[in-house]
Amino acid sequence: SAIQTEKIESLVNEIQEIYLKTRSNNNTLYFHILSESVSDFYKLYPFLCEVEMQQKAGKKEKTENRILSYPNSILGNYLYLGNAYHAANEEIIKNLGITHIINVTVWCECKFEKDVEYLHLKL
Repeated sequence: SAIQTEKIESLVNEIQEIYLKTRSNNNTLYFHILSESVSDFYKLYPFLCEVEMQQKAGKKEKTENRILSYPNSILGNYLYLGNAYHAANEEIIKNLGITHIINVTVWCECKFEKDVEYLHLKL
């Protein structure tokens, strides 16, 4: 319908604007195509959404999440591939419910030994 076409065109224009702003600031911009609906993604990863709307006392408030990088999900919500930053960030560990980490570095400490089980292979 004409309304849907107009909404799609508006969205494409908005994405183009974001892309151009990002390029002019020499930043990297990543686009990901979701295999599930946005609401399903939000249910699994609300902390990955840049701006989330929360209902408080009947009015909506914007809150910003400032973590820019999370590990890649390799197998659903069970296996992630990340880096030393991810493994050392308590908020990421808690948000993803990570209980075990395989650390394959010589230099990165096992920071959360009280809450996380580690296999440390000093390669």
